[in-house]
Amino acid sequence: REYAINVTSDTLTVTFIPSNGPVAFVNAIEVVSMPDDLFVDQEALALGPFSRFNGLSELAFQTVYRLNIGGTLLTAENDTLGRTWENDQKYLHANNSDSVINVSTSHSIRYRPGVTAETAPNWVYATA
Repeated sequence: REYAINVTSDTLTVTFIPSNGPVAFVNAIEVVSMPDDLFVDQEALALGPFSRFNGLSELAFQTVYRLNIGGTLLTAENDTLGRTWENDQKYLHANNSDSVINVSTSHSIRYRPGVTAETAPNWVYATA
């Protein structure tokens, strides 16, 4: 499992509490430093019930899927942070419900303030 946590102090303490019995097995833990501007503390919209939400930088995020919409599989070698981006084809549930759009990664990708190339590789932004 992969989590993103904003750590603002010099130390990080991780505590494991087994859910079934007195033993827990942890195979490995990898801590990777991420750019501060990767998760900008902006207002978000919550669904069910619909409401505005602030304080995203104080939460832990678990990565469930990382999809390259309309593009191919991107392996860790294609991402500066070593992430893998899956193709979205197996998540489309209606036949013929997709149209793929591609743009040139070298000239068309322009990042808005708060978004950098660390957020996702150019190939992710070049397809839809």
